[in-house]
Amino acid sequence: MSQVHFIDIFQKFVDSVVEQTRDRANDRILSFDEYWAIRWYNCGCLPSFAFGELELDLPDEVYYHPLLEKMREIAIQMIAASNVSFMLILVFTSFGADEE
Repeated sequence: MSQVHFIDIFQKFVDSVVEQTRDRANDRILSFDEYWAIRWYNCGCLPSFAFGELELDLPDEVYYHPLLEKMREIAIQMIAASNVSFMLILVFTSFGADEE
């Protein structure tokens, strides 16, 4: 079962990266909600979790248990938000640095 979960999650990851690339190529500026919906999948957390779960071969009733789903959700929010925060720090601290 874990292989099926991995394939499903990795497909969503690839789809979100393609969507993000298309948006950037078209200079599309996303709302926060649009950005967060895509970031949820392309931050890399879910594929990493799925890779780690491959050997566990969790049955669906365990994998989709509400407690595990909530744990994944919280972990993704924490990791994705910290990545965005770090990127903002880099952008704002480097803004105008080449003019000095």
